[in-house]
Amino acid sequence: MSHLKLKEIEIRNFRSIKNERILIDDYTAIVGSNGSGKSTILSALNVFFGESFGGINPRTDVSAEDFHMGNVDEPIEITLYFEVISDKAREELSHYVQDDRLTVSTVLTFDPKSERARLDQRGKTMSIPAFVEYRDLNGQKGATADQKKAKYAEIRKTYPGLTEENTVPKQILALSQFEQKHPGLLEEVSSSDQFYGVEGVGKLTPFIQWVYVPAVKDAAIEQSGNKNTALEKLVTRAIRNKVDFSVQMSLIKDQARESYDEMLEKEKASLTELSKKLSERIQTLSHPEIELTLSWREGGNEAVSVRPPMASADVNEFKAISHSISRCGHGVQRSYLLALLQELADTETPDGPTLLLGIEEPELYQHPPQARHLAGVLEQLTEKEDQVLITTHSPYFVSAEKLSSIRHASRDNVGRDTKVVGCNLKNIQKRLDDAGVGKPLSAEGLMAKLQPELYAGLNEMFFSRCLVLVEGQEDLSYLTSHAVLNGHWEEFRRLGITILPVNGKGHLPRPMAIAQELGCKAFVVFDTDSGETDVGKRNLHSKDNKGIFNLLGISTIDGFLDDDLLAENCFAAKCDIGTVITADFEEDALRKARDHASEQLGFAGDLKKNPLYIGHLLSKLKEEGVTSATLDSICKTIIAFAGSNT
Repeated sequence: MSHLKLKEIEIRNFRSIKNERILIDDYTAIVGSNGSGKSTILSALNVFFGESFGGINPRTDVSAEDFHMGNVDEPIEITLYFEVISDKAREELSHYVQDDRLTVSTVLTFDPKSERARLDQRGKTMSIPAFVEYRDLNGQKGATADQKKAKYAEIRKTYPGLTEENTVPKQILALSQFEQKHPGLLEEVSSSDQFYGVEGVGKLTPFIQWVYVPAVKDAAIEQSGNKNTALEKLVTRAIRNKVDFSVQMSLIKDQARESYDEMLEKEKASLTELSKKLSERIQTLSHPEIELTLSWREGGNEAVSVRPPMASADVNEFKAISHSISRCGHGVQRSYLLALLQELADTETPDGPTLLLGIEEPELYQHPPQARHLAGVLEQLTEKEDQVLITTHSPYFVSAEKLSSIRHASRDNVGRDTKVVGCNLKNIQKRLDDAGVGKPLSAEGLMAKLQPELYAGLNEMFFSRCLVLVEGQEDLSYLTSHAVLNGHWEEFRRLGITILPVNGKGHLPRPMAIAQELGCKAFVVFDTDSGETDVGKRNLHSKDNKGIFNLLGISTIDGFLDDDLLAENCFAAKCDIGTVITADFEEDALRKARDHASEQLGFAGDLKKNPLYIGHLLSKLKEEGVTSATLDSICKTIIAFAGSNT
């Protein structure tokens, strides 16, 4: 059984994030283009939990560069909201738990003298603010009983329902009982005590274990034997599922303590003798009434420390010399990580702390089949009530089934603030319903429809800064070939423009609705087929066109056009894009270019929509000094759309 579940993260003034609140599921995939701020979220968690990496403690290494836009006048705040699940966690954290909800904050304030941030970590609780003042006073060293009684009397003037009590323990009890009877008066306030306790040993440690796997690991760090590395934590957790050393360790420690104390007792006479000699010398040097006594500073309880055993992994390849796993390449190390995660997924026990696993780019150094397998293992791990957070650029880790677990990170064109948006299936379906697309579906029905549409190629939409959704390969080929031949392609790349075919006009609305829900820019290229004369087909085209236009915010009477439409966010061909583009060229030049393209492909036939054929066609026309004005206008409009701040 899980103890705690992370439900939300709130980040303020940290790196690329000014102020964001992010919902967390059992499996959460943070996606977005490069530089969007995905890793900032995992870095914030690492600062919160203080996991050292490479000998650097992220809590003590926060500098002015980590403050959003260098704003050191305001603190960095990282607040985690947990759901409390187990009775044990509920009991031990009772001072902080309200309605099975636990809130803990890490606040870092910049110190100009040290040029580093000071750390303050506190749990938050629901209480009456004036009562917190009394509790703070009660915790202060040197505060007298009279001061506490005076403060209590002052509070009673505001809250006459408080019973009159003469002792501090009874006053504390009365305050708690009053709060229980008046929940409407409670406010969320920070506790007066340091939540993480002495030397960073946190109250959360028995209930949740944060393991952070960064994108690029340093092998030298992994081979150092540091018990805090990600691999060491995971292998220790896997071993714990097989064997529990706690009883044996306790027995060994007790035996060592007894032996240690016996040793000290045997040598007690030596201390007594030395004490006598030193006393005589001091009396001579100082005065006769002074006496010195030596005693052993630590008994067995303080001096004896026994650590649980740690396991190391060695690799023997091709029956050659064995060597540490840390001396292997990143691919082998990631395979070892995968093996550990798979073992945990198979053997995870309910009695340990909840595993909160953060992985940057799990697809690194993995072949496609391995990446696909790892995605399944991570999902299996969450079935054991653990939690997984990843940042990824790989479509293997996002799918229709995981759509609601996607968090899309993006930044505006100024590049200042990271915004994080979730993907709500009900909201997506509402957008489709409002646009009149298809029949209303449940979340499960929508997921079933999306499954075949969100194939690996279309999944790239989650990693793009600006989408261009097109019907098929013909549209993709025309746009790509023209952009490359006419100098637009570098601008496409700079602005993060991705052209994605959806395999037919009828499949455009759902990706459009997803993009709108995630706040992604999406330009749409499609054929309205306004020249269709078959009544049945024309009705289908009309319905598809109206749904797409409604999602684009463009009003039409019946979904058909009298002319081609180039708008800020779309190009809609009156008939079909191939007809529109070929109309830009003189018949003689077009015939020669077609013959050339067919010759280049061995006169294979049926090549009208073939990507290679279209590439050769436009390339030959370019050689003859002619280009498509329509394609040029579309490409320039896409560039302007991608570069806008809307």
